[in-house]
Amino acid sequence: NIQLAFFTIWTALIQGWWSAKPDETGAHQPYLHGFTGWVWILVLLQAGGGLLVAAVIKYADNVLKGLATGVSVCFATGVSTI
Repeated sequence: NIQLAFFTIWTALIQGWWSAKPDETGAHQPYLHGFTGWVWILVLLQAGGGLLVAAVIKYADNVLKGLATGVSVCFATGVSTI
């Protein structure tokens, strides 16, 4: 995972640098321009969900994994309708 993250970070930084365009005043916008509070909440929720899935995979048996997958699909569907 660390190896994949290493190459992903470099690829993202190069892509961000390459596609950076100046705004109307001629100044370059920051790398995370446009990230509002709601976007950060979603990022943290996705990261927390990934850590939760990793913990379930590590410590749970197959029946519980299947149940967790079903519950997560139902929960995500319910939340996405809001």
